[in-house]
Amino acid sequence: MKENKLKLAIASIALLLFTMNVYAKDGIMFNNKSWAEAKSEAIKSNKLIFIDFYTQWCGPCKNIADKVFPTYSVASFYNQNFYCLKIDAENGEGIELAKKYKINLYPTFLFIDPSSEAIVHKSSGNQTAETFIFTGKSALKKETTSVYLETEYMNGNRDPQLLLNYIKYNGSCYNRDVIQKLFVELSKHNDYSLDNSEVWDAFYKYLNGRDNHLFKSLIASYDHFCKLYGKQVVDKKIYTESQYVQDLNEYNQLPQFVGKDYLIEKNKADILLKNGNYSESSQLVDNMILKYDSTPLKEEMLVYLSFYARTYKYKECPKEFILKCLEYSRYIAYNKYDRDDANCHFEYASILEKVMIDNGIQIPLPKVGDQTYSMRPKDLKQKPIKKK
Repeated sequence: MKENKLKLAIASIALLLFTMNVYAKDGIMFNNKSWAEAKSEAIKSNKLIFIDFYTQWCGPCKNIADKVFPTYSVASFYNQNFYCLKIDAENGEGIELAKKYKINLYPTFLFIDPSSEAIVHKSSGNQTAETFIFTGKSALKKETTSVYLETEYMNGNRDPQLLLNYIKYNGSCYNRDVIQKLFVELSKHNDYSLDNSEVWDAFYKYLNGRDNHLFKSLIASYDHFCKLYGKQVVDKKIYTESQYVQDLNEYNQLPQFVGKDYLIEKNKADILLKNGNYSESSQLVDNMILKYDSTPLKEEMLVYLSFYARTYKYKECPKEFILKCLEYSRYIAYNKYDRDDANCHFEYASILEKVMIDNGIQIPLPKVGDQTYSMRPKDLKQKPIKKK
């Protein structure tokens, strides 16, 4: 008996793995059908139609198509649950469909009831694989669809669970202004403070900035929340929201979270740079590199330096400071361990080329092929200029 059960369990797992492999083998399987055919087939399969509205000049559209759609978990989920279409909003049948559904942002993701052709759920933006799966799951449950949430909210529904679901939805679409308003509404419910773990999770993921009641509550009861959620988690949230300040005195109002001293130095360097104090600013950055090179903050510093070192591109700088930017670009290229990230090497090569030319070293252009050095994909078209 036990042997038969084991065989049945193994067979079930094998079938599940085979099914998952079929669903995810080649990424999301977009059907190349007309709108009429797609509706008919979706009705027969009893699935919602998922549409990726894109354009040939949209960088985020290309990024999500190249990096998210082929992801195993994404492809498996979408192929199993939806009838998928990829529609160019500026060509063929896509032009009329984009007008019909009032598409003016790319990429836009629609989930359509094939019988009524009505929108069930709508989302947009350059989403991660995790967020994109959340988007798909939201379309399958009435209470989390955008149409339901928007309708209920417009009709005055302020149920706390609805507000939380609406916050999560707007978070997935990066609608920050809406999120701020929803958290204010949520705060009117006494049981929905940061002590509520679901509120904390939503606050942690979706509410940005320091000028809101929840962040102020976090700072006022710092020790309490460190005990409740852990100092590492609490410090990371404070660090994220405190990266950019106009007045360094603002840091005096914050607890001694991990990374605070680094942020003070970073922002001081930015203020000096903004005021044209190139030498003082770069000296501070030099000291930061020595101080943080062997610490967990090194990766954060490399990201900061990548912006700092590009100053020469948008601001007239002294020759000595441009050489400093070259030095920082080189440091980044040598110390960035993600070898799939070509940006740091592109930036290093770009400024190196500029310094060579500025110092009279002639670099002949390629005799054939492209005459410009760019990270822009060659198959990504330029955005058309709208006629006035």
